[in-house]
Amino acid sequence: MEQFLRSETSVDFTFLPPWIDSPSLADDLNQDLADKLLNTINSIVAQPRAKQGAWYGTDASTFAAAGVPAVVFGPGSIAQAHTADEWIEIDQLRLASEIYYQFCTNPN
Repeated sequence: MEQFLRSETSVDFTFLPPWIDSPSLADDLNQDLADKLLNTINSIVAQPRAKQGAWYGTDASTFAAAGVPAVVFGPGSIAQAHTADEWIEIDQLRLASEIYYQFCTNPN
């Protein structure tokens, strides 16, 4: 990449290593945890939900890489997460709280 860019431009630049290196969040180790969470969610919400990948960086991938099952779940939208005016709707907080409660107290 560096060689190509240097041959295509007269702009001087320096390549630096990435300041963050995050492994992907693989599904194999996390499958059972993700299935249990999804079952809990779908027992509470009106319209069934499906698992989806996280296209953004997350600490969950670091835990999973260390052998600790991990999933990403929480209220709100990633579009508002970690912004200067981060916010969630109260109804989203209530729903997530109920899901967390049911997930943690239901042995199935």
